[in-house]
Amino acid sequence: MKASLHHLKDLFRKRLQSCSHASAHADGRRRGGRRRRRRRGDDDERARLTHIAGDYSVPASVLDSLASLGTYMSSAETEFQYQTDYTKIYSEVRSAYLKKAYTMLAQSAGMGDGKVGGVYQKGSSPFIGFTEGLIRMLKAERKILARVILHADLDPILDDTIGPVTDMYVATGDTIIRNAQRSLHHNVFMLFDILDTLESSSAAFEKCFKGTSKQGKVAELQKTARASVITFFPEFLEGIRAAGNRPTPLADDGTVHEFTTETLNSLKRLLEFGDRVEQMLTTLGSGNWNLQTKTHTKNMANVGIVGSYVHARCLVDIIDTLVASLEQLARTYGKRTLSAIFLMNNYQYIYKMVEASFQDWMGPSEVQKYEQLVKQQREVYQASWKPVIGILMDVTYIKGGEVKRSL
Repeated sequence: MKASLHHLKDLFRKRLQSCSHASAHADGRRRGGRRRRRRRGDDDERARLTHIAGDYSVPASVLDSLASLGTYMSSAETEFQYQTDYTKIYSEVRSAYLKKAYTMLAQSAGMGDGKVGGVYQKGSSPFIGFTEGLIRMLKAERKILARVILHADLDPILDDTIGPVTDMYVATGDTIIRNAQRSLHHNVFMLFDILDTLESSSAAFEKCFKGTSKQGKVAELQKTARASVITFFPEFLEGIRAAGNRPTPLADDGTVHEFTTETLNSLKRLLEFGDRVEQMLTTLGSGNWNLQTKTHTKNMANVGIVGSYVHARCLVDIIDTLVASLEQLARTYGKRTLSAIFLMNNYQYIYKMVEASFQDWMGPSEVQKYEQLVKQQREVYQASWKPVIGILMDVTYIKGGEVKRSL
């Protein structure tokens, strides 16, 4: 009898390995096809990553055969008091397959999100494809397990099966977030994208991980991403403030400074994640992004403050800090006229950007405020020409050694 049960165990393992191996080959063919189209851009790359390890279709006849073998072994365990550990075999085989199938995806996601340089495009993070692929796998694996194992508690088996690949997913996410924190200003848009994906996928993860120990790990990853994103706002504002005190070469003609364009372009890009930005700022609390503000507010979600109000206040604080730093930089010219030209050009850029992109959040009064700054510097610049104009308008001349004045 023991020999027969050993034979059943070996047969169960081989058939399970065979169907998993067949799926792995299908995944490899999909990877190869996607790789040839990779040159087309980030959308194709994300699609490639999303579908890696995505073929979970195991023929019904194979599943029924595995279920029959499992039923025989389960009955034998009850009747002969002999442990076949066929459920452990299932976890070992399937977990090894899933981890192998997702190793390349994890490496691609880690390397892809670790690149420095270039402008991040919303939705292009390979980790998003990793997340979507993982959810598809979890749903499929739960169904396969339910078809194969008919006489056992499935939750512990599923926990052991998906544990290694889930741990790999969380470790990849942790690494991406940790690396992104080294250059938060550059990587914050990618982090917003990852956070948005994690939070929008939380319900799906909760359903997939039901009854297992892995839901908490993904929740911790989500919390880590949220904390990293929240720290961006005070760091961003302090960086703007510090820029005004750093020795910075300025153009001789007082043109718009790169510092101004970069700051406003960053603010404009944050609008792509408007809802998530408002959520983070509301959690942070009004004014808490400004480390030099004397009065701070606790989590504003608890006091019923609308997120759009917090977003507007943050925009105003950041742009006002930018204005103050530009005034500091303008002093390095040493001449009031050059300073006025520099400020007038930069304020004009700010005014136009606020009017075009931020007016719906900040309101018309703030637009008028920055327009007034332009007018003030224009008046200073015009006033600098008064001595020159006075000389040009002076009609006094000398003729024959005698000062005369033309009528």
